[in-house]
Parts: sequence; structure tokens; C-alpha cells
Amino acid sequence: IGESSVSSVTLFSYQKGVLFSLEGSHKRTRRQATKQEAHRFWIDSLVDKVVIIIQGAIWAFTIRNPTGSTQSSALNHGPLAEIQSIGGIYRVLLSSPVHTGEWTLMLHSKGNYTVHIQGQSTLDFLHYFAVQVDGRHPGLLKMDSSPTEGVPVYLVVTATGLSQ
Repeated sequence: IGESSVSSVTLFSYQKGVLFSLEGSHKRTRRQATKQEAHRFWIDSLVDKVVIIIQGAIWAFTIRNPTGSTQSSALNHGPLAEIQSIGGIYRVLLSSPVHTGEWTLMLHSKGNYTVHIQGQSTLDFLHYFAVQVDGRHPGLLKMDSSPTEGVPVYLVVTATGLSQ
């Protein structure tokens, strides 16, 4: 009691096309023109240690924080992040303290790619579905399965890691 644990939270996840095929890479593909795409994600005050993983056909990218500051993928150690890359995989570790608010990731892609953004937070949620029971011990009974259509259920949510 009184202790808090840190959980990994997904802030954003996106996949454009299929990166890998079971058929292998023996097929020839047509070269695609570079497209600029913007992805927005939010970071709140309970999240820190934010990591962005970008994988695929990316030519370059820029991150912008809520104050308008930017950093391009050409700058490995910049004001917003430390960027590591190997092959077609980028790992972007946002610098602490992470600004809260809306961030933008602008990608210049040449094809398919994935973006996965994770952080750490003391906030966590536990949830389950329950049905109301009457009788000797009235209250809510946790369901072991998904809700059934037409049967009234409750969604019980418990938040842990909040200071208030």
C-alpha cells in the first residue's frame, strides 16, 4: 500500500501497408515517390521516458513538441531527442522533462512503415465486466466472458497510480 509501480503505455501506433511478406522479397516492386505524412500524439504529465520506434521505408522525419520546437532525423543529439538508427529502424528517445501536450511526427516515406510510441507511467487501469446480483450477497459479480447482447452489464474500472 502506498507504493507505485511504473507501467509501459502505448501512446500511438500506426502501420502503413505490410512491411514483411511470407512470400519473401523476391518480387520486384515499383519505386514509390516520397510522401510527407504527419502523425499527432498526446503526452500528458503522468508520462515520461517516451520512446518512438519507426521502421520501414522512411527517407527522413521531423518531430515537433507542443512549444513548436523541432528536430530532424539528421540531428542525432538535439534539443528534443536522442536518435539512433540502424538499417531501416529508428529509435527516438525524447529528452526529459518531456513537454506535455500535442506532439507531431512528420515522416517522409518511400513506402510502407510502422510507428510505435511508448512511454512509462505510474497510472494504470484494471477493468472487467460485471452483472448485478441480488439475494443473500447483493452486488456485482465479475463475468468470466465477454458481455452477451441484451444482458445488462457494468464496466468496472479501477485506476491506480493517481495522487488524488
